[in-house]
Order: sequence, then C-alpha cells, then structure tokens
Amino acid sequence: MSKNHLTYNQAIEILELQQNATTDEIKLAYRRLAKKYHPDIYKLDNGEKFKSISQAYEFLNQNPYPPIQSLKNSRPNSGSHSKHEYRKRAYFEKKRKKQAEEKAQKEQMFKWLFKKIKPILIIFLLFNITLAIDFLRPYQNQKVRVIKIKTDYFRSRNYSSTKKVYDYALLLDNGNKFRIGTNEISVINIGKTLELKRTSIFQEPIKLKISDDNYLIPEYGLFQIFGLLIPVNLLLIIVFFRFLKNNDIKLTIALLLIITTLIQLFLFIL
Repeated sequence: MSKNHLTYNQAIEILELQQNATTDEIKLAYRRLAKKYHPDIYKLDNGEKFKSISQAYEFLNQNPYPPIQSLKNSRPNSGSHSKHEYRKRAYFEKKRKKQAEEKAQKEQMFKWLFKKIKPILIIFLLFNITLAIDFLRPYQNQKVRVIKIKTDYFRSRNYSSTKKVYDYALLLDNGNKFRIGTNEISVINIGKTLELKRTSIFQEPIKLKISDDNYLIPEYGLFQIFGLLIPVNLLLIIVFFRFLKNNDIKLTIALLLIITTLIQLFLFIL
C-alpha cells in the first residue's frame, strides 16, 4: 500500500497501536516490528510486511495525531463522553498544528543557517586540502642562522615541585620560529648555522638539523600534534555535505569544524 493512500487508522493498525498513541510509543512499535519482520529474518513475503511497516511509521512520523473532520461544523452530542472525546480531539489537532508550525519554522531556520555556513565550510575544505598537499610535498632545505632565543613560557611537570620546565622559541634569520623544549636548548647557540626542513607552500618548519644524525622537531605546530586535525576536518566536511540528513547533527559538526579550523588558523599565524 502506498503511503500516499494510507490513513491514520490504517497506519496505527499496521503498527499494532491504539489511537492517540504517543510519538515514543510509535517509535518503539516500529523498532519492534521492523526487527521482527526484517527481510533478513522474515522471508515469507519478500519484504512486503517490512515495507508496509516502514511506510506506516513514516506516515505517523509526519501525522502523529488523529485527524479531525470539520471541527468548526461538528457539534458534540449531549453525552459527557462525546463532549470529552470532542475536546480531546480538538486538543490533539491544536497540538499537531502547533508542532507542524514549529517544525516548519525550525526547518526554515536551519535552511537559512546552512546557506550561510556552507561557503565557510568550502573555504575550510580548500584550506585543509592545501595543508595536506603542503605536508605531502617534498620539503625545502635551507641554511638558517639562529638570531635570537626567546622563552615562550614555562610549566611545572610536578605541581608539588618548584622546578620549572621552560619552552623556547628559536627565531631564525629567514623569519621562521622553531619551538623546542628544555632538553634541546643546550645544543643551540645564537649565531649557529643550521639546516632547516620546511614545507614549500606555507613555509612551516618541520625539522632542524643540528648534526649529521641529529634533528630537532618542533614541540607543536600546524603539522606537529595538531596535524591530526587535517584528516579529521576533511572527513567531517565530507560527512557534512554527503551523508548527514539530521539538521541537529549537521549543526554540531559545523560548530566543531569552526572550532578546529580556528585552532589551525591560530597555529598558522602564531
């Protein structure tokens, strides 16, 4: 039976429910019957029962309350039961209309919001694709000289200890900043010439060669530690555009992408 020809009473009967069943009862009934009559389990009707259950659930998902025929022209009978039934049906009809209006308003809000967000996410996509290409391309080798050693900040490895652990930033004559920890600072002197490996597009430092078999790697950066954000962001953007239908989940993914990309931009300009 086509869902376009289903009625409320037929859909309720298919899901083995009573009239005025709640949305939670409808969901539970659908899950129970869909599991019972799934084509992989119930093989007697080539999936027809499962199809009718799905159509009934989809109908009730959009029309969860029993319809009222011409409320304005109807008159309740004198009996108290008829008056109660009339008020009950009127209440459900009013509630259904209110929920339909709220759903339509929410859909319009999401439509407007995603129209604004999508161009931003496309920019984020291009940015992360460029980062991935930059990381995978052959690195540039450049002779650089340390012109200044700056103390970035310090942190204590043990809160009960007064010993501080410092992090340093090497300022190089090519404009790059290379962050190292306390253990590495002893092998660096101002004026020392070293060989720097950096990316070819964004010029991000990757390694600093201080001897034939000794390299320093930055403590953190766009590609160190936070480099994991690149594949994560690419995956989330693809999921957002191609697979997600639920607007609430799409909004959560979009907000997460904004946060992670802002972290990348902060590291990029730092």
